[in-house]
Parts: sequence; C-alpha cells; structure tokens
Amino acid sequence: MTYEDRERIFAKEYISTRDLVALYDIDESTASTLLTTIKRRQGDRLGKKGKIHIQDYFDYFRLSPKDYRPEMAVLTAKTIVERLSHELARALKRLNDDSTACKAANPDAKGAAKDA
Repeated sequence: MTYEDRERIFAKEYISTRDLVALYDIDESTASTLLTTIKRRQGDRLGKKGKIHIQDYFDYFRLSPKDYRPEMAVLTAKTIVERLSHELARALKRLNDDSTACKAANPDAKGAAKDA
C-alpha cells in the first residue's frame, strides 16, 4: 500500500470492508469481522452495511485524525504558527515598551555613555 492509497482512504468520511482489506492486508472475512466489532463498540453512525464512519475508526483505535488526514495536520500547523506569531508580537511589544520606559526613566544614560 502506498502513502497515496492511505491518504485516499482516510480522506473519505467512511471506511469500507475493502479499505480494511487494503489497510491491513487481510482477507475480506476478517475485515468484515473487524468492521462489525468496531460498529458494536463505537455505534453505527452511518447505518450502512459494510461501512463505518471514519471517526468511529479513529475512536476505536484511539488515533488522532490529524495523523491521518493531511489537511488536519496543515490546519494544526497553521494554528501553531499563528499562536507563536501572536506571542512573538506581544513579546516584542513588551520589549519595546520596557525599552521606552527605561529611556524615559533614565534620559542621560545614552549621553553619559558617550562622555565616558
């Protein structure tokens, strides 16, 4: 199975028996049993024979969707970058404010350094 195959499977809203056969390299009977086990444990959101909702699959195996869906990983990375950017801007503003306050409190410090 290629990365593209996995990506295609996890990009859908459901996983079918055929998808489980491809993912685990198992026969269709075993895949059907696994699918039924997941449906019994997690519930049947789709209500369709031979298919389970992708979130039921993730919940059953305690997986994170962001590890399997590239768009989720991109979204998570974007959120992290935005948060870090915001924190950096706040830190720079504080540094600038502290520098301005220091200069206002000690106006001769710059001149004194030149004289020395």
